[in-house]
Amino acid sequence: MSMITNSQMKILEALARYTFLTVPLIDTLKIFKNPISIYRSLKGLKERSKPLIITQSFGVHPTRGQLHSLIYLSQYAKEILLDNGFKEEDINIPSQKTFVSTDYFHRVANLQTHVSMDLYLQSLENANIIFLDYYFSKITKNKEQYSRALNRIDLDDDKYMIPDIVTKFQVDDKEYLYLIEIHNGDNSNKAFAQCLQHIKAINLGSPKTKYKHSKNNRVVFIFEQEACMNSVMKKMNSTEGLQKYLNLFLFKTINEIKDNFATEWLKFNNELTIFL
Repeated sequence: MSMITNSQMKILEALARYTFLTVPLIDTLKIFKNPISIYRSLKGLKERSKPLIITQSFGVHPTRGQLHSLIYLSQYAKEILLDNGFKEEDINIPSQKTFVSTDYFHRVANLQTHVSMDLYLQSLENANIIFLDYYFSKITKNKEQYSRALNRIDLDDDKYMIPDIVTKFQVDDKEYLYLIEIHNGDNSNKAFAQCLQHIKAINLGSPKTKYKHSKNNRVVFIFEQEACMNSVMKKMNSTEGLQKYLNLFLFKTINEIKDNFATEWLKFNNELTIFL
């Protein structure tokens, strides 16, 4: 097998952590000095007798142009990572069943959120992510005859919700449980309904019970469109009885988290706050 460079190994390690990446996300991780080196290294990982990565292309979008391919690990890469000390449970290789082309922008926004949050926590002392699960992560039993979303949180009357991201992380000696929703598009009514669903879950104690957390979780909403975010915040702030949840909700746009994940989050009354 061809030699793997240190930078290529870092790509494999990043894919094991994030499941999927794009070239811009790899660039965000600062593994390479420039994107040209990224493409060269990816080519070396893919064009070999036993390819270590797989790429899924999504063609050209009518308004956004050429879309970046999603990159993920092959089974051959798993063997190399195991040989380099990785635990099998820490290597994320997706099933082909998880791919839905209409889900492209939503999935990339989830990945951007994970990467941005990871980089922020890495900048702190004594901070680490205990777990982070995506909406497309599955629990499979009975040889794939039974499958359900890993993030499923049961409510009442046989209803449930599946947050886009569920994460528990630790800073110093304090643990945090955050449920994150990524909202693409401009449907503010749908996002507001999600907010109310999260409030119902908090009132039932469902998230803290499932994830064995002593306090109520916080809910993070990240929007593609600022106007939609502002509309949802306005509805939250004007709805009677919701003020007591003010400190449990955080709002920001996807573009804003790329530059500043730590601060300048908004409560639904437009008050500035921080992520922690």
